[in-house]
Amino acid sequence: MIIVLVTFPISSELDAASLKDKFLETAPIYREAPGLLRKN
Repeated sequence: MIIVLVTFPISSELDAASLKDKFLETAPIYREAPGLLRKN
């Protein structure tokens, strides 16, 4: 099993609502990733 933890800086200009919207927008990309069992 391979576990990867990725972190990245987030601009202080972004609020929680904007970040949530972006995460929800990109989530479907990972649902179809072959071999990906879980993404938090």
